[in-house]
Amino acid sequence: MKILGPTRFHRLNEAGALVFLFAGLFFSLSLVSYHPQDPSFNSASGALRAHNLTGFAGSYTADLCLQVLGLSAFAIPVLLWMLAWRWVRSAEIQAPLIKVMGSGLLLLSTCAALSLLPTWHPWNGAFSAGGVLGVLLADSLMTSLNLTGAALLTGICLILSLYLISTFSMATFAKWLAGPLGLLRNALSRWDNWRAERRQVALERAQASAKPSKLCGKPRRSSNEPEPPQRVIPWASLHTWNLLRPQCTTKIFPFTRSNMNRRRYRPLRLRWRPPRLCQLPQA
Repeated sequence: MKILGPTRFHRLNEAGALVFLFAGLFFSLSLVSYHPQDPSFNSASGALRAHNLTGFAGSYTADLCLQVLGLSAFAIPVLLWMLAWRWVRSAEIQAPLIKVMGSGLLLLSTCAALSLLPTWHPWNGAFSAGGVLGVLLADSLMTSLNLTGAALLTGICLILSLYLISTFSMATFAKWLAGPLGLLRNALSRWDNWRAERRQVALERAQASAKPSKLCGKPRRSSNEPEPPQRVIPWASLHTWNLLRPQCTTKIFPFTRSNMNRRRYRPLRLRWRPPRLCQLPQA
């Protein structure tokens, strides 16, 4: 029997998978229902019944894991469930020693990363976010590498541990992103098609409004187009012609080409006034 690896007996492998499955479930329930007032290794309590969902065994287990590993202890049930999945399929685990080392590196790097963050004590300060191991690792890294170097080293170790315990690769990551990126691409194409349709509708409306008007029978002049030059008769000649007809009071119109073509126009009322005679001085 190999380390962590399933056997050649399928029924035995299924039984081992059930053991790992319920072990992960026990760890998850005990960690989620952790209560600081429950009896544990670092606290004495005379309670006859523990608040933990898994009883006194869960309270001791949760306190030990959280005090030592901090919040990274929640990775333990995940690792157990991954192992159970391999056993239930009777799939061989390649390089099991490397997998164990990667799991330990994952827990340590997570502890250090949580301890590098600002001071955070979950469950009303019952324990540190990175646990005792995280505090020790963070202090040693900060002393030798400062904050930037410690964060860089911790991130590299975290990514390396993911490569060791799983089949993760950039090609697999690209396949995972293929679905969401395809949905985003389809949404963008629909948006472009909708904008193109709206632009086409606006262009058709503009062309329809630019057609010749049915009332005047000629196309409408654009606001930016200058008016055509008009020939206007000087007002001096018009005033002379008005003086030649003093006996009538008529409507005189400015004779322009635009007014002759129009059907309706406003007349100008001009009335004749007799000229003033100059009086010569008496001798």
